Amino acid sequence: MAPDPRSVVLHFWVRDTGIGLDAEQIARLFQAFTQADSSTSRKYGGTGLGLTISKTLTELMGGRLWVDSAPGAGSTFHFTARFERQSEQDFERRKARRPEFQRRRVLVVDDNDSAREILGHMSTAFGLQVDVTDNGGSAVALSVLAHEKGRPYDMILLDWMMPELDGIATLKRLQAQPGLTLPKVVMVTAYGHSEAMQAAQHSGVGLAGVLTKPVTASTLFDTFNKVIGSTPFVEQTRQVVQRESIRSSAARLRGLKLLLVEDNAINQELAIDLLHNAGVEVTLAGNGQEAIDILAQQSFDAVLMDCQMPVMDGYTATSILRQDPRFATLPIIAMTANAMSRDRERVLAVGMNDHITKPLDVSTMFATIAKWAQPRADAAPAPVVAGAVPEPALSALEARRARTGRGGTPAEAAMPDLPGIQVRAGLRVMSGNVPFYQRMLRKFADSERDFVVQFRAAQALPQADAATRLAHTLKGLAGNLGARMLQDVATALEEASMAEPRDDDAIAAGLDAVGVELARVVEGIDRLVSGRAEGPDDSDAMTTAADAPAGADIPAILRQALLTMFEELAVLIENSDADAVDKAAECVERLRGSSLRAMAHAMSLALREYDFEKASASLVLMRRALA
Repeated sequence: MAPDPRSVVLHFWVRDTGIGLDAEQIARLFQAFTQADSSTSRKYGGTGLGLTISKTLTELMGGRLWVDSAPGAGSTFHFTARFERQSEQDFERRKARRPEFQRRRVLVVDDNDSAREILGHMSTAFGLQVDVTDNGGSAVALSVLAHEKGRPYDMILLDWMMPELDGIATLKRLQAQPGLTLPKVVMVTAYGHSEAMQAAQHSGVGLAGVLTKPVTASTLFDTFNKVIGSTPFVEQTRQVVQRESIRSSAARLRGLKLLLVEDNAINQELAIDLLHNAGVEVTLAGNGQEAIDILAQQSFDAVLMDCQMPVMDGYTATSILRQDPRFATLPIIAMTANAMSRDRERVLAVGMNDHITKPLDVSTMFATIAKWAQPRADAAPAPVVAGAVPEPALSALEARRARTGRGGTPAEAAMPDLPGIQVRAGLRVMSGNVPFYQRMLRKFADSERDFVVQFRAAQALPQADAATRLAHTLKGLAGNLGARMLQDVATALEEASMAEPRDDDAIAAGLDAVGVELARVVEGIDRLVSGRAEGPDDSDAMTTAADAPAGADIPAILRQALLTMFEELAVLIENSDADAVDKAAECVERLRGSSLRAMAHAMSLALREYDFEKASASLVLMRRALA
């Protein structure tokens, strides 16, 4: 690899003393589904796919993967990867934000000296104020004393299996203390996550979480962020990096002359607003044919091309343009709500340079355009709108604090939580522009509230893809606005519409799921417009008439079995366990023909991409429907 002062290549290796490999086996080792010993009675299991995936990942990170081995002498697997260097100034700024846990108090309770010392040391390193003890009785006494002094613990890390008084018994005793405000309790155990949760449930005690040993700094840090409710340091760092990336890329785009090819009015306005704010001159085309006609008369530095449009889609338009020598090198970048690898391959196959996925990420969008296009030297920069690159939207917690007068910004305070919408995610797409975001929400509600009627009408049209295109558009719009569950069920409906052979039951179930979630989202937006938006404490409790049909067709005898399955799935998803993929597929089959099948399918899709957060949101919706 060529040296680069902005990055560094690291070399890792793992050595074993196993059976070893000969030259022929090594030559086949990194092929998918290859075994060194492929006999049906082989002693050593595995498919060989893991090494293929690992090799691909290392190459994507600018490195390589190889092995040194000989029969009977074990193996040494090596890999390299390239990492960007962190500037000293950047490091100091991020490090200064580290004490977000200061003034938070944690009690570590573990009878094992080493475990107690490790947990205490890691907690202190994160900036928390830490007390430690080796038994449950002392933990109760310290908690009572801390409460009496007006300095109660925010959290207790409590070992489960301790002599005399175990973790469950300690927690029961804490709950029995009169007047004691119980801290958040996380059970720490060398046993399984599900076993600890079940033991707590059977004993009638509540846990804020479970940590399995060995506890790493990463899992402990994530637990603190989740349980105490602090803004994650990782998120703060991401905001810093995003803000700097947007500013850097936007500076390189000023004066760029760009053709935007997009048929949806909301997407048009959003993209134009973001690009104008960066000083980009934008011309609009409503479909691929219009784009070809405009390019025949004007020159542009780049084209942003939507893929799914009426009249002529982006794939066809790009293929036609690439046949003309005038446009052979013109940067054409796809904008699509499809993010699977097969979609990227199709984009590249027709001659596009790159793709930007929806929901839009401003930082990625600007960086991708800047990678392929530069304004001409004589270009006159379009005026940059004031506040074009604002601070990223705050966390949900900070937004709640702003609304209740406990910190935050006036902009966030003006934006309440909405049913079915992750406001923070939507604001991030809008570069934190609250009035613009609210305008986009109103336009979305007006244009999409009759989606179910429009979809059914499109099914009767001679154009086979008309209904599919509507689902695709809804998916992209929902993603841009932060309506992630609606995005998921719209994705499931789109895939059901494209499936061969056609499955009318799956389409109907998908449309029902979209109707339920869309009604919830639209009602929330209508409440916002009318000034009746629900607050953060009661938005989850809000119900609508449209919510009632979800799951109503599932017989009572099946409900309990499904709820048990959902409980098992919740544990697997919480642990980021790959077994959740198979369990979700089983769930989809159990829900065949029901109104919840599309939601289950959306969850299954998310798990197949190992997006456990998205899958968890789908599962919450299904559990709520059966409750």
